[in-house]
Amino acid sequence: LHFFGLDDERLDLCSMLTRRANADQIHDLLISMLNCVGSNIRDYKVDTTKRKLDPEFAEFLRAKLTPEEYAERFPDNMETSQYLRFAHYNNDVDEATTDPYIWLTEGEESRGTLNMIRLMIILIDAANTNSLATIDECAMGIHQETFNRIIQFYLSISNGSQVFLATQALPVLDMDGFRRDTARFFDKDFKTGVSTVEAIDLRKFHANKNIYKNYVDHAFGGKPTVPSNEEWVSQLKAFHKELCEDSSLC
Repeated sequence: LHFFGLDDERLDLCSMLTRRANADQIHDLLISMLNCVGSNIRDYKVDTTKRKLDPEFAEFLRAKLTPEEYAERFPDNMETSQYLRFAHYNNDVDEATTDPYIWLTEGEESRGTLNMIRLMIILIDAANTNSLATIDECAMGIHQETFNRIIQFYLSISNGSQVFLATQALPVLDMDGFRRDTARFFDKDFKTGVSTVEAIDLRKFHANKNIYKNYVDHAFGGKPTVPSNEEWVSQLKAFHKELCEDSSLC
């Protein structure tokens, strides 16, 4: 079982895209998928640079790492860095321009786009290896229609794999192809810290009952502990008063 969180720093996209035997296959598949979900990305590439380690810094690293680890990460005392760039169509390109693309760095892409690519790679790998995977906050920053298509894509290529998706993105309950018998709702008791899990009673919540609306109405728990409307109005006034006491803005 593999556990992933889309905001996990260990999910380095450069490594996910290059350190694999099927990098070319993944490249073509991801570009095709991105074109199907409304993305303007038409290509990507990973640039690699190398530089000699400073001798003092190299000694510091040797003291922290085993000889095997150091030799693997810094062969010949060289540090390797990778930079991911994405190609977008350049609508203002002139005839003299040879490259029809604008290349954006990974840092210039939106978090949702990067999470979308991470999600697709995890799902492809799970399907290819017939393995189990758990993905936390699986829809983080991803448009609902795009998320729907990515899940439908996974279901179409998976034969022996299984993926458990955790999310607080409620529109998932309304997406095309959602199967209510696959959903589980977790509700934490903040006094004890214990979470309870509830499946959907298919006899009570039949196909004519909207699961999304029932969840919003707290039919499956999950109601946040918040002040009443009257208490909240009073609290807002207290916040405002406290702010004004320490600010010249009021």
